[in-house]
Amino acid sequence: MRTVWGVFSQREMTMNSLKSVLIEGSLTSEPQFSEKWNKEVCTFRLVSTRYNRKDGVMEQSFYDIEARTKVDLEKCKTLSVGRGVRIVGRMMTERFGNADGTEHHKLTIIAENLEIKPRFDRKPSEVETES
Repeated sequence: MRTVWGVFSQREMTMNSLKSVLIEGSLTSEPQFSEKWNKEVCTFRLVSTRYNRKDGVMEQSFYDIEARTKVDLEKCKTLSVGRGVRIVGRMMTERFGNADGTEHHKLTIIAENLEIKPRFDRKPSEVETES
């Protein structure tokens, strides 16, 4: 329920905001397994490439991905550099400071579902020819 002039009520202030992400791309680093908050996590870097058809410009964006679920951790064991993946997840911002007092922010995508895209690399000898 809203109060007068668009000010949010206490209940609305405690609701979660939507921070969902759907992203496809290729791994740029080997998956790294570590422990964070007493749980195993897998981290890797992803590049997502977008081509502008009008002027042929290629735009690349790089993202840090963190997988935490048991199923996704098993999938991470099969990943390697260049492999295509599709991630459904949420964004998380970590804040940290340097010794000189400068504050930094790091955006990480927490994978809630990780799909490994199929490979389409066939050797010429494997391609069937029509007779």
